[in-house]
Amino acid sequence: MAGEAKNMNFKVTMPGDEDNVHGRNTARPLVTLDRVVSWIRSLELDEYTTDGLIKTAENYPHGALSLFRKNFDTMLARVRQKRSQEEEIAAQEMRKEEEAEKKSKNELVEKVEEQSSSEVTEVVEPDAEVEEIKEKQKRKSRRKSISQEEIDKNRKESEDGKENS
Repeated sequence: MAGEAKNMNFKVTMPGDEDNVHGRNTARPLVTLDRVVSWIRSLELDEYTTDGLIKTAENYPHGALSLFRKNFDTMLARVRQKRSQEEEIAAQEMRKEEEAEKKSKNELVEKVEEQSSSEVTEVVEPDAEVEEIKEKQKRKSRRKSISQEEIDKNRKESEDGKENS
C-alpha cells in the first residue's frame, strides 16, 4: 500500500467563482425572511409601505426570497399603487358621507322651516279671529242702541196711531 494517498485535497466552488477561491468560503449567505425584513426596515420607508413590503415578502417561498430583492422595484410600485387606490376609496367615502350629512342638514332645515311656518300660521289664525271679533264689536257699536224705554214708547205710539185711525 505504498501508493495509497494519505491526504486528499478538494475544494467546493460556486459556478462563476472559480477565480476567487484562494482558501476563503465564497458561498453567499442564505437569504432568509428575517434578513429581507431587516433590509426593508433599513430602507426607512413610511410605515404603510414597509408593512406592505413585509407582507409581500412573507408570501414568497423561502427559496425565492432572493427574487424578491431582484423584483423589489416592482413590489414597491405595487404597494404604492394599492395605497393610492385605498386613498381614493377613502376620499370617495368621505365625499359620500359629506353629501349624506349635507342632505340630512337640508332635510332638517326644511322640517324646521315647515314647523315654523305652521306655527306662524297657527299664531296668525288667532290674530285673525281677534280682528274679526273687533270688527263685529265695531259694527255693533255703530248701531244705535235702543233702550227698553224707547221700545215701550214706540209701542204706545203705534198703538195710539192705530186707535186714531
